[in-house]
Amino acid sequence: MAGDTRSYALDVSELLFRLASESLRLRSNETLRFETVASLVNARIPALPLTRLDPADVRAHFNVVESKGPIRIHLSIPRASADRLVEEKRRFANLLGMTLTMGDMLSILFFDFVAEHHSKRILGNIGIEDVVDS
Repeated sequence: MAGDTRSYALDVSELLFRLASESLRLRSNETLRFETVASLVNARIPALPLTRLDPADVRAHFNVVESKGPIRIHLSIPRASADRLVEEKRRFANLLGMTLTMGDMLSILFFDFVAEHHSKRILGNIGIEDVVDS
């Protein structure tokens, strides 16, 4: 079974750690279960590819949230999920014209999740959540 998973040890910045913990809080409240980085990543895999993300927004995100830092996180995900992330990382690297790390890819996933969650909440507050869910 160990061959069916990929394990990562990533050294992330404090801001990326905070983005990850906010993502986990939102996801846990959504599912009413204590979520993990791995479970959130697996839940976001169906959202790939993230073609709706504007490259300028992703670059702006990276200007604010540096991926590399002193905080170590561990992640084990199914090999199929890891393969999808690697494919998406290559696609985004080509789109952005820069080299991306797995930490960068997680940062994009968390950024997308939080942005999606908050936009749904705002649209719900103004009464148009049904349009978004259709």
